[in-house]
Amino acid sequence: MMDSQFILSGATVVTANADWEIFFDGAVVVNHDTIVAIGTSSDISEKYKDIPTIDYSGKIIIPGLINAHTHVPMSLLRGLADDKRLDVWLLGYMMPVEREFVTEDFVRTGTLLACAEMIRSGITCFADMYYF
Repeated sequence: MMDSQFILSGATVVTANADWEIFFDGAVVVNHDTIVAIGTSSDISEKYKDIPTIDYSGKIIIPGLINAHTHVPMSLLRGLADDKRLDVWLLGYMMPVEREFVTEDFVRTGTLLACAEMIRSGITCFADMYYF
């Protein structure tokens, strides 16, 4: 298991601070679930000498992304009639399929799948208004 405090070092770190700084040889200090510091790898390694470091060279660290419009349970219907016009897709395929198959278990399973996909893609927050 990873230590609760560690440094990700050597990455390109894109910040969301007031200056939108980018550190091309950057580092991020993490303590449990909190980012403690961001800076150049050299500055961070100087200041935080006794913390385990993970080499993130060649990687990019960005702030968490937000998906402001999603219908997470519909992840189970991905690919259904994708080649159709919106009206045909919605009225001819999606609504009939939802009427017949959508249950609480469908919503739960689709939501779990979509959440796993979003986490893997760097999405840390989403808005959904599907079903319930």
